[in-house]
Amino acid sequence: MSLYCSFPDCDRHAFINGLCYTHDKEKKKEAKDKLKVKKIYKIPAKSKKQKAKDKELHKVYNEMDNRETQYCTGCGTTETLTHSHLLPRSLFKKHEASPDNIVFHCLKCHSVWESLLSCNLMDYQINMKKMQQLEPQYVKALAARQHAYFIGEPLKLKIIEPFLD
Repeated sequence: MSLYCSFPDCDRHAFINGLCYTHDKEKKKEAKDKLKVKKIYKIPAKSKKQKAKDKELHKVYNEMDNRETQYCTGCGTTETLTHSHLLPRSLFKKHEASPDNIVFHCLKCHSVWESLLSCNLMDYQINMKKMQQLEPQYVKALAARQHAYFIGEPLKLKIIEPFLD
């Protein structure tokens, strides 16, 4: 192994990899540049309407943070808490910023709530009652979907389709 840089016409002392500090730095920069992802599209800016909705939602989040004792209503932990919407935001825009539609869940319980295994959470019955007050038809459809899952029938997603409009 040579004591000098292996780069042509360089007489500096080399590191273990055979290059001097300057050429080693250049080689690493070239490799890093090759790994950079090129932007294919621009992410559109939020509309005024969406910004207003986000502002309203964050106002509700802040009120909850200041008003309520913060713990996961699904398991009781105080770690990795997030605001969890009982009714999906994508299906029920009108309940997106409703405090009755938002609870604290840890990340694990948040994932469970969004799955068909949500009946295993401590707050399942309370949350279903809150949802029943907001959207009774959706709760009926959701219960039928969960029942189909647990008895092993194929999921009949047509029950949920009316709520996708």
